[in-house]
Amino acid sequence: MSFSPADSRWLLSDTYPDAATHERILFIYDMRTGQRPALGSFYADPGLSKENRCDLHPRWSRDGTQVCIDSVHESERQMYVLDVAAIVQAASTAAD
Repeated sequence: MSFSPADSRWLLSDTYPDAATHERILFIYDMRTGQRPALGSFYADPGLSKENRCDLHPRWSRDGTQVCIDSVHESERQMYVLDVAAIVQAASTAAD
């Protein structure tokens, strides 16, 4: 987990894989309001060995408008960038 470098109000993290669905939930947490918008759920194949498993390792862009994750949910290891600008900017606007 990590705080946004642009605004420490936002914490980025993910869950352990769900025992039934084997999905991890990627989310940001608003430290001011306690709200936890989910950014997505990503399948984690339980058949993969520890050496082949791929944790999300979520991290922020320097400006706090995007997050990058590692995932194998499309059958091969890739990096994905998610735009969270609308979420963090809407919350900032609502707070003003």
